[in-house]
Amino acid sequence: MINIDIVHGGWLSAPNGVSSFLSNFKKNKIFFLNENIDFNFFTLDTVNQRSFELDKDIKVNRLKNYIKKKSISNAFFSWIMIYFIYLRHAKKIVELYKNENRSSNIIFFNDIFTCYYYLKSNKENGSKIVLVMHTNGDTQKMLRGYYPKLESSIFYKKLLAIEKFVLKEVDKVGFVADIPRRHFIELHPNFDESKTFFVYNGIENKAFDLTKKTEMANKIKFCCVGSLSERKGQSLIINTLISLPEEVIRNFEFVFVGDGPDRNRLETLVKNFDLGENVFFVGSVSNVEKYLLESDLFILCSQDEGLPISIIEAMRAGLPIVTTNVGGIPELVIDNVNGIVINPDNQEELKDVLLNIYNQKYNFKEMSLASQEIFKNLFTEKSMLKKYTSIFKDL
Repeated sequence: MINIDIVHGGWLSAPNGVSSFLSNFKKNKIFFLNENIDFNFFTLDTVNQRSFELDKDIKVNRLKNYIKKKSISNAFFSWIMIYFIYLRHAKKIVELYKNENRSSNIIFFNDIFTCYYYLKSNKENGSKIVLVMHTNGDTQKMLRGYYPKLESSIFYKKLLAIEKFVLKEVDKVGFVADIPRRHFIELHPNFDESKTFFVYNGIENKAFDLTKKTEMANKIKFCCVGSLSERKGQSLIINTLISLPEEVIRNFEFVFVGDGPDRNRLETLVKNFDLGENVFFVGSVSNVEKYLLESDLFILCSQDEGLPISIIEAMRAGLPIVTTNVGGIPELVIDNVNGIVINPDNQEELKDVLLNIYNQKYNFKEMSLASQEIFKNLFTEKSMLKKYTSIFKDL
């Protein structure tokens, strides 16, 4: 029996892609046992349960917003944010894990900070270390995007030192698509490429009968699923909508599923431009499928990604995809086959796409069928689990 410990400085119940990814391993424990693999989970869920609803305490929100605003223009506050969001949780779960005095064949990490704290004090443990990076291959890109002043500071040197230490010690580094893996090798030409691998994220294969899907109604309905943040590109979508002629706007409806730090700003933008009949925010929901199946297209205009599970869910539901060519997305969405791919942060490109959609210049029926076919061939949960099984056994 291969004993594998998943050590994660976060919550499986968190509304993000990494948590969804790890939950697949937990719910398929019997599948792995049949393959002589036994998983044990060490996450913050075992320490305390947490609600991921936005805090309604006005004073708390004011403090959070103050620190967030300062972190954009001040490297010290950037480091404070990184500590409270990532480092303290990583350190806490590693300390709890160490107290268990476990002996396992493989320890499976999904963020570099948790991996770092473990390796820092357990280098001679003998367990094989596997780290999966849910990024575009550039370990620090997301943090540089959130905190623009970070890169020129001493704190950034600390992040690079953490990365260097971890990469020296790990046995395998995985990625969620091949483009991020290759990008990582470009950035780390001295890293042993044989220690890298990629496995596409996968989700449960559910059958949706597209023959029952009605034709587009009076309004063309878009669904966007993701945290409401600058990185996910909701601002680009709304600002592009504002730039369209009024008769075009009237024919579009956008539903944003998810919460996040930009929600108030985005809702204010919608209100100021009188788009209340065209743009809706439904918050974090447990029934994402409902909104996907009620939509005609899925849209996600991220500035940075690994391989978004939200797009995989939309493909499973047979939706054509409007998205950006970042991270592993070009391995999910083939331009003019199962969707339309544009450059990130490009309002003119998105405007042209929306006008073409309005003028019915795309064959969405064919794109819909292509989305489902690509999903079934490459992005099912079964396919993902089988590939990870092979990787763990080869170690």
